[in-house]
Amino acid sequence: MILYLTKDLMLASNVRSVANSQSIELTIVPNADKLIENLAAGGCEKILVDLQTPGLEPDGFGALVSAGENAAAPVVGYAQHVYVDLIDAAKTAGFTAVYTRGQMNANVAQILAQ
Repeated sequence: MILYLTKDLMLASNVRSVANSQSIELTIVPNADKLIENLAAGGCEKILVDLQTPGLEPDGFGALVSAGENAAAPVVGYAQHVYVDLIDAAKTAGFTAVYTRGQMNANVAQILAQ
């Protein structure tokens, strides 16, 4: 299962469609608290984070990485290319991979399968 933290309905719809076509279970969560709750249930293979999710602050990125490490799930993030500060903060926090939104949108299947 992949946990996907986002409130972006457009990209989430695309990601869900690709996940379904690859028979990957995807759970979309609206905030970090719900993500942590879902991690506690187990079975998470990857965490996907929209770094621009409202309410998600860069100072919380480290907690997401720690939660992912505890669940043995890589944490992958993305943001629009103009949000260099968010991308850098995610890299500094220890995200496994960080993409621009364009890279994410163009390579959803590959990113989900990694």
